[in-house]
Amino acid sequence: MNPNITWEIVAANPEKPWNWYWLSRNPNITWEIVAANPDKPWSWQWLSASTFNPPITEAFKKKKAKEVADLCREGIMKYCWNPERPMKLCSRGLRLGRRLSSRSGQQIVVL
Repeated sequence: MNPNITWEIVAANPEKPWNWYWLSRNPNITWEIVAANPDKPWSWQWLSASTFNPPITEAFKKKKAKEVADLCREGIMKYCWNPERPMKLCSRGLRLGRRLSSRSGQQIVVL
């Protein structure tokens, strides 16, 4: 890892065979650079160990929650032939949760 390599050098020379594993460890790489270049093969292991902290806002949390919900919905719909089935599965889960909570004395809050 060469800390003298800046993002400007990398961006000006996209044809070079950059080692993204080592670039991900570079202290000159900021969260803004990573967010602006999600198509690059970053090493998420090294980025997560970096000293920069990505700004986690309420909008970011909502966006990620929606992405996860959409993925779950797609997965459920992929294996269900009847579009009513996911709702049946969900309602069964809620009934099971209510039964378990009544046995344990805990309360389930449905959002």
